Amino acid sequence: MRGSPGGMPAVLKVEIVRRTAVLVYQQADDMLRITVAGPRLISACVKAIEQGVRIPGPGGTGVLEVQSSATFEANVALVLRFLVDHDLGGGRWVELFAEKYRIVTQLEPRATLAQLEVELELALDAAPDCKIIQAIPSDTEAGSAVPPLRIVALEVIADSEAQLNAAACVLMVQGERLPRARAVWLRRETATAEHQDPSTEWDQVTVEVFDPNQAEAAQVFVAWDEEVLVQHLGETLELFDADIILTYDLPETLQRLLGKKAVAKAGSALARGLCRRLTSELKMTAKSNEVSGFAGRLGFDLQKQVEKDHRLTDYSLGSLSEHFCQAPLPELREAALAQLLLERPRAFAQHVLRQAEASLRIFDSLAFLYNFVEMARVTGVPMGYLLERGQAVKVQTQLLQEARRRGFVLPSQRPGTGEETSFEGATVLEPVTGFYREPVAVLDFASLYPSIMMAHNLCYSTLLTPGRELRPECPAHTVSPPASASAEQAACFVSASVRKGLLPSILERLIGARKAAKLQLAKCKPGEDTQRKVLHGRQLALKLSANSVYGFTGAMNGPLPCLELAGAVTAYGREMIQATKKKIETHFVKANGYSHDAEVVYGDTDSVMVRFGSGDDMSLEEAMRLSAEASTVCSAEFPSPVRLEFEKVYRPYLLMAKKRYAGLAFTAADKEPSLETKGIETVRRDWCDLVRQGMEQALQLLLRRDGADGSPEAIAYVRGLCDDLRQNKIDFRSLVISKSLGRNEYANILPHVQVAEKIRKRDPANAPRMGDRVAYLVLAGAAKAKIYEKAEDPLYALEHELPVDAEYYLEHQLKQPLIRVFELVCGDPQKAEQALFGGGGGQKVVFAQSTSSKGGMGMFMKVRPKCLACNTTTAKGDGEPFCAACEGKGSELKQQVQEACVARARQLRDQLAELRAHCKARCSLPSGAFPELAPDA
Repeated sequence: MRGSPGGMPAVLKVEIVRRTAVLVYQQADDMLRITVAGPRLISACVKAIEQGVRIPGPGGTGVLEVQSSATFEANVALVLRFLVDHDLGGGRWVELFAEKYRIVTQLEPRATLAQLEVELELALDAAPDCKIIQAIPSDTEAGSAVPPLRIVALEVIADSEAQLNAAACVLMVQGERLPRARAVWLRRETATAEHQDPSTEWDQVTVEVFDPNQAEAAQVFVAWDEEVLVQHLGETLELFDADIILTYDLPETLQRLLGKKAVAKAGSALARGLCRRLTSELKMTAKSNEVSGFAGRLGFDLQKQVEKDHRLTDYSLGSLSEHFCQAPLPELREAALAQLLLERPRAFAQHVLRQAEASLRIFDSLAFLYNFVEMARVTGVPMGYLLERGQAVKVQTQLLQEARRRGFVLPSQRPGTGEETSFEGATVLEPVTGFYREPVAVLDFASLYPSIMMAHNLCYSTLLTPGRELRPECPAHTVSPPASASAEQAACFVSASVRKGLLPSILERLIGARKAAKLQLAKCKPGEDTQRKVLHGRQLALKLSANSVYGFTGAMNGPLPCLELAGAVTAYGREMIQATKKKIETHFVKANGYSHDAEVVYGDTDSVMVRFGSGDDMSLEEAMRLSAEASTVCSAEFPSPVRLEFEKVYRPYLLMAKKRYAGLAFTAADKEPSLETKGIETVRRDWCDLVRQGMEQALQLLLRRDGADGSPEAIAYVRGLCDDLRQNKIDFRSLVISKSLGRNEYANILPHVQVAEKIRKRDPANAPRMGDRVAYLVLAGAAKAKIYEKAEDPLYALEHELPVDAEYYLEHQLKQPLIRVFELVCGDPQKAEQALFGGGGGQKVVFAQSTSSKGGMGMFMKVRPKCLACNTTTAKGDGEPFCAACEGKGSELKQQVQEACVARARQLRDQLAELRAHCKARCSLPSGAFPELAPDA
């Protein structure tokens, strides 16, 4: 699509078209569609039109005087404009029409490094419906196929002075079982002479010739010069020709590769490896770490995407590998890496390679490729938008597509004011708190907000301007409930018989397509793993897209906010929750022949929790039967497609407060239940793992499937946990706390901020950045020391054998969360505290003893011998294994102690053997690995 250089008029074409503005209900009108010579001219054209301007008339005849006028769709991105006008979308297969394209040969000047470059012949002033390309429907076999995309996992390691020490690349082609190629680069001052000449030609990495049933051996390249390493890395990346460049931390990786200049110049080896467009240069903004210039390839930031989709306490690569792939990955600090590179180069090369391979495993385990491809297909946006932008552009693109099909136009987007005009949100019914041993049913509105919008035809295009509903000629319409208690009047929307809204049409298509995808998913046969992943990704994309439409309408800084529309949706939702509560509590009563009076004990946004009866006579089966009946009775009260569904039954159920509860969830009486929690410390990230583990185990003991009283076992467990903590029997990893490092927080004195500053001073290469989660321990210290003074990096504490502050973890981590749970069981908070933490033995705090008397707390501690039988301290220096009292008890006691010691020694030897076998399996190198390097010491 090339225009002639120089002399081209700014306005190429002016046409009169019939269109309907999408904002508020109105009729179609004549509009001018103006085609300009390039996207950079649009803003000037809009400004001129809004102020009044003279332009060439339609068909090039005469001059048209345009008074100050509103504009439509003026700031739609060029790529979206092309996709919408030609009914295309991201992630979709396309067909080119014969005689409308030309393949650019390798001998001709090319614009890209793509394997196949095509020129499409399309005049700049061509009609939008000019067919040069068309999409293959995604619901066909050809259209749903996952392309053989090339994914390159890239890992780069640098030292504290930003000197590049190593890099690794792993090439994986979608659909293949094993990597096609693997390569590692090392920078060593001891590199052999043949590698010290920057002009030395290295062998290329083999890519195309490979055995699909046998992993290719990794190739290793050693250089003394950083520029040589980056040069060959760039050449290899170009050879790999990645569609997706996958890194654990994209900004950090590129920062290390680009160096201080923060740019890869167009035409350089690195730019060609990272970008497919020959004229592109890769840039990185220092302050925001934003990357631009990834033309033709997708830069995938694994850590960022995992943080977006999953709530974890630790997002380090090793933790992600262990959490999602059950594959532990050692994480080494700069000093350990430097020593490994110097002394054991083969192990170092293996470590770097494993880092890259771990990113690939996580990427595959989380099905990112399938999910992103299907999301692009569903929403129509380019895949790059899914990585760079939020939800709004997805809904906007679908709205543009629907508007084009039906002859509507969207107003040009204005910068949002950010001022939130208040409207009342969803209803949360006041909970009847308590510990319910009888079944409590959960009834849930299926896709509540989307179904409300479809049922009541709520849309920009159906909204009546205020006061119009009072006119005699007003079309048939419905009046929504007031958006808030202070609202002067409710919003009105025309009926679907007058005009079906654009948003209801989009939602209807999304929900219908999701039902079809779930049906296909259920029919998948064993062995159809790829098809299963595609369909699961599709139904997930359809669900997320439908649920994000409501949020789009209420986002003040979004492309098209409409608070009347968003307020009407939540107003209907509040009305429905109240109506459901009333219906259940008036229908399921003894007066109507039921054995008990039903009670709604809680309700939140789109669901209600119902107790159909108390006592032992209310079984799970009966509660589920009544739930199904209640779903039918309540659904009949609302217009289609609003539907109340039975979701599950909790038994027992612990309801603590709004949005805070726990229970054993049954979806069927004959299936195993699962423990579900909301709002309590088992699912919150600002507590250490000990709290989550302790809460989960206590709830498992407390919430028994048979309905029996589990409180004695739960209380005993908590008391034992507290004793273990005081006696230093808790794994320190369970005591790690993590918090996110906010912008400009280095000036604060919060514990995680102080730890981040300590790490920055000790190890600048591994210093946390803004947005990272910083892990820390609270160590034992002076009685009046502040928490931030006692906070420390867990690895530093481990290396220096520093003891934790057990009382801090008891008082500020464990105590209050557990009291909040058990107060409903024990009667009140004071009784719960006494039952869990009061009285009894085991109150003495035991600090960890250092194995070394030269470092940490060890230099202040003394080792005192204890009796092997009764554990009392024996006389200093006598060397006897038993105290005087036990010594006189005879040989039988000594025999028992001896047998116990022998058994313990045998157990420790077995554990040591298991650990050695585990380490050997995880860390040993295959024979013949990296023959290019000298053998490890």
